[in-house]
Order: sequence, then structure tokens, then C-alpha cells
Amino acid sequence: FFLFFFFQAEDGIRDLVRSRGLGDVYKRQAFMVFNPSMAVPDVSGTQPAFDGDKYLIAVQSKTEDDNKWLISPSISLIDSCLLRFAAKSITDSYGLERIRVLISTEGADTTKFVPISEGDYIEVPAEWTKFTFDLSDYDGQQVNIAIQYVSHDALMLMLDNFMVYKPIHELLYTTSLEAVSYTHLTLP
Repeated sequence: FFLFFFFQAEDGIRDLVRSRGLGDVYKRQAFMVFNPSMAVPDVSGTQPAFDGDKYLIAVQSKTEDDNKWLISPSISLIDSCLLRFAAKSITDSYGLERIRVLISTEGADTTKFVPISEGDYIEVPAEWTKFTFDLSDYDGQQVNIAIQYVSHDALMLMLDNFMVYKPIHELLYTTSLEAVSYTHLTLP
């Protein structure tokens, strides 16, 4: 379980009409934890978590171009780690949500991050999608990982199941089984 740093880089507030039921729309927010079963009305049937019962959301501010940061604490990477998370645009009616995935070996200052995602941004589909990034270039280093929300006049990004892990590529155990004899059983 990671604790994250949230950073709101722009001055916009959320749109009152499009932010129904998501708290104080006049307060600047970067990301927040959302439990769809606790919403009024309950939206867990239509907007369930990818895993578990909660996820992080970033809601588009009234400003058309967002710049919100989700930054991990410092993580010590071992050999051949991967970053994986699931993301979803709540809808594609306003355009798909946009994110950048970045890494820093110099702390959590947003000016020190470099992209590990390709292009200017990733467009996040309107269904839960797993994203995986190879972190092996940073083996043996302390890093911070960031997801930067850079949507343009969209609605809401959903993030879940964030993990940094080392995949197991080695076969650790194997055996062969031989049946010497068997009995045919008939169940009532």
C-alpha cells in the first residue's frame, strides 16, 4: 500500500454541473479517493473499481487544460521492476482523459521528472485498461513515479491497482506426474 503526494498545478475549479456529487466543487483538488458504493446514488454497479471497492479520481477543472500530479513516495527499485496500474476515462463523450507517466531520481519536485510514457500523452480508454512500464533502466536507484493528469476539457479519470513489482521469469519448481493406476468413480 502506497501513500501518494497530490499536487494541483493549475488554478482551476471544477465545473459545478459536470461534478455532481463529488464534494466541494469550488475547492481545488488534484486526486481523491472515491468509493462508488458510498456515492449518492450508489454507482458501484455502473462505475465499479478495477480491483477492490475504491479508486482514485481526478476531475477535470473548469480550466480546459489540467495539470494535476499523483506522485509516489521514494521507491528503491531492484532488478527489472515494472510499473503497472489500471486506468479508465469515465466517458468518451467529452474526449478521452489524458495522462503522462514520469519518473524522477531527484525527488518529488515536479521539475525533476522525465517521461517514461511515449508521446505527449496517453489517451485513456473508456473501459478499465492495464498500463505497464519497464523500469529496468532505473535498477538499483531510488525513484519517485508520477502520473500527470493533462486532460483537455474532458470529465474524470479513474486510477486503480497501482503497483511496482518484479515479475518472476524463472521456473522455480517443476515435477512430472504419472498415474500408476486409477479408479473410475460414479457420483450419485
